[in-house]
Amino acid sequence: MNRNYGIVLGAVAIVLLMISSATAVAMPLSNESSNSGASVTNYVEPGIHISVMQKRILRAAINYVDDQDINLLLQEIVKKKGPVDSNDIEEIIKKNDINIGTITFGRIETGGPDIAYPGQSGGWAKCPRRPGCLIFTFLPIIFLYIHAVFQESFDFSPDWPVQITIGGEFINYEVRVLVIGFIGSVGTNFPPSMGFQCSGWAPIIIY
Repeated sequence: MNRNYGIVLGAVAIVLLMISSATAVAMPLSNESSNSGASVTNYVEPGIHISVMQKRILRAAINYVDDQDINLLLQEIVKKKGPVDSNDIEEIIKKNDINIGTITFGRIETGGPDIAYPGQSGGWAKCPRRPGCLIFTFLPIIFLYIHAVFQESFDFSPDWPVQITIGGEFINYEVRVLVIGFIGSVGTNFPPSMGFQCSGWAPIIIY
């Protein structure tokens, strides 16, 4: 009887281990996301080059950045002598134990393959020096905060999708973006048309 009882317990234990293993395989890793790339941390795009003149723009943007890690990154970039490149930024991040996200540069613009919503994205843009970016702004913007998100317009038209290209990569998931040293045009649409439009360039884009 005891032998049979032991066999049963052993069989149950093996089954539980099999279920546990199967569950572990099926579960995503902690740094994975259904929105591929949305949870990437501390990836620095190769090819970033920040000139001494551009560092002056970054210095002016520091006071607008509330995030401590990003504020610290900008301070360290500004303090470094001469131009700064991707390797320098990686070194600053490791030295100061900064968690910051994906860092890139170059063009940032709205619009994408969905022809129903040309030239714009769901979400909104905020310019600290120009409240809400409610009018299209063509002047240089030291600091630009973007929250691109799927949203429904006030007139219950279909959702406005996230359609934004950041550093050459088309983004199709909810994303918060800090654009530092932006030069271009940006504006938030008035209702019932929703979303925002953006087209320009920046030496540092973080998302």
